[in-house]
Amino acid sequence: MSTLKADTIQSTSGGAATLTKQHAAKAWVNFDGSASGAASADSFNESSMTDNGTGDHTFTMSNAMSNANYSSNVTGSNKSGAANHGITMINKSGAAPTTTALRVRGANLADNSSQDLEIICIAIHGDLA
Repeated sequence: MSTLKADTIQSTSGGAATLTKQHAAKAWVNFDGSASGAASADSFNESSMTDNGTGDHTFTMSNAMSNANYSSNVTGSNKSGAANHGITMINKSGAAPTTTALRVRGANLADNSSQDLEIICIAIHGDLA
């Protein structure tokens, strides 16, 4: 058996290596949805985060997915442990997932009102374009 050890793997052009036919996340982000401008704590394949208003955020990817039918995992919570919070994908007219963006909504589940959440994590699985 051989062992491969490396600190960094790059493409032949010096950029990030392309993941093909693997099931690793193609994009992910951990961000504070209550901060002004939805500041990312850490991310991969993130172009930008947009704060569209209370509890409403758009995650935009640097590299497009092959189609908008990718799998997305979205979680959210408040550090304070406040009850009745949750997060959903926004999938209404004009806000359906695209090959480069996913819009999510933090909500108070008790009354379905929009709510900024302190920790929001998104992971995208699928094929890159």
